[in-house]
Amino acid sequence: MAEIRSILGKDVYDNLDSDSKREIDVFLWTGCCMHKDQNSFKAGNSGMMKYWQKFNIEPPLLLANKANAATLRHIFDPSKPPEKPLTEQEIMALEASTRGAARLTAIAGAVFRNRDERKGQGMTYVDYFRDKLGPKFRQFPDTNNTRFASHGDAAGYLFLHTEEHIRFLEQVKLKKTKSGYTNIELNLVNGLKCVKTREEMAVLALVHQAITVPYMRVIRTADGQNALNLGPFHVEVREHVQKLIDNPGLLMTPGDDAWILGSLDGKEWEHPDVIKLIHSELSDMPNFKGLLTEFLNESLACWVRFTAEFAPGGLIDMATEEEKDSAWMPSTNDANEGALGSYRVMLRFKHSLSFLQYNAIMAYSCNNTQAFMDAMLTLDDFSYIMKEARTLDASGVEKKRREDQVAFDAKVAQMKRDKEAAMARKAVDRLGRLSKVILINRIEEIDGLTVAKLDDQLDVLRLMDADIPVKSKCGNKATRAEHLRNAFKRYLDRGRPPFDAFFASDRVSSDDNLVKDWAEADEEEDDENTCIGRS
Repeated sequence: MAEIRSILGKDVYDNLDSDSKREIDVFLWTGCCMHKDQNSFKAGNSGMMKYWQKFNIEPPLLLANKANAATLRHIFDPSKPPEKPLTEQEIMALEASTRGAARLTAIAGAVFRNRDERKGQGMTYVDYFRDKLGPKFRQFPDTNNTRFASHGDAAGYLFLHTEEHIRFLEQVKLKKTKSGYTNIELNLVNGLKCVKTREEMAVLALVHQAITVPYMRVIRTADGQNALNLGPFHVEVREHVQKLIDNPGLLMTPGDDAWILGSLDGKEWEHPDVIKLIHSELSDMPNFKGLLTEFLNESLACWVRFTAEFAPGGLIDMATEEEKDSAWMPSTNDANEGALGSYRVMLRFKHSLSFLQYNAIMAYSCNNTQAFMDAMLTLDDFSYIMKEARTLDASGVEKKRREDQVAFDAKVAQMKRDKEAAMARKAVDRLGRLSKVILINRIEEIDGLTVAKLDDQLDVLRLMDADIPVKSKCGNKATRAEHLRNAFKRYLDRGRPPFDAFFASDRVSSDDNLVKDWAEADEEEDDENTCIGRS
């Protein structure tokens, strides 16, 4: 029957006119606008964090978790001999630890508004700040539940009330039976006092109010707008970000009317007191402009990628108004996000709840089913419903779903194992190829190398020199040659150490980090090539 339907359907389709065929063929799609802003904000923060290394400036304070803090604490001890090398455990702890404003806002959310009511300061925080701030009090942004735009909002709130939050944490410390900070509280206090973390907070807060808040005003309107009609608006977003990159002064110039040119929609700041404080401290934040520019550059690249469906000449751009109306879709994914959130909350209290039971409960609640039952159902109807429910429960649908989930998890795990095995084989093959490369003896030989041979030389030196960027970041031939000169000089300064240990095949199987490093380098190159293609 399926084959017959396919044959007959093809015949019918072939005889349709072009308009009817287009109506069937056109498939319009657009992503959730909330995620567009979230991903662009995240990309901007990643770009901002790279600023410190890019310009060789000491980064913000490290905010290590409890396990890593114990390992790292003595590293920063002034009495520690500077020439003593770091152990492998210390290096791993450093690499696993993070820093910066986004890390601080996440920590603050865990302390001040933890999603688990048994953890954090909860109502103690609320009562303290309601008393201190009066009418200006508002609950701490929900970063611990990863609410949209909460990190930018939290950065502004912490920036505005830094000293009060430090005093609150000191009070928490002194109230304990044994006075002292936990590791997470100590991280929070130190982060609030860190000048460079504060600079990053100012950038997050300013971008949040200049772009995110006005963006949300448009996409979260109550009139149920069609996401397919938001192409021109996203062009405005990209143009505004580019305008801020070209002239950061639009966001950095103090004034009561700075929002006219600085804000995406030209409307007043949501929290003008935060913006006013940032402007007043700009003279004390020498890295602010550079951080802001790096943030906006990375953010713009992400905006371009995540609004590609609206590109000129694309399906949405070429669709008629009738087609857009017939394919109407919301600008956000709130309905699905809300349903998933409700399910997760209910599972906290009913751990064995099945999907069927949850769906029945939600349908019963949303459809006002009880009123219908009271008005229409008889005793025979109730008996029938209960019989059908028992039949459905006995059918094993939920058991089958759980078995399918177990099988799927096993399949995913096997795919990961296969991928890791392939990565290991690739690493072995690469070691075999590099072991045959003859390293240059003198810097003067570099000028005569082709791009391919420059890459081979860099690949060999990269085995023991982490300062050499991955291939995708090495630039053109001249830049590659310069990277090789610098790397070879470092190699000579180390006394020409041998590479034999790196070419041992058993090293690959026992060194997961080596395999991961190469895999990440390959993925980074693939990602960059993809981005270039999309641009």
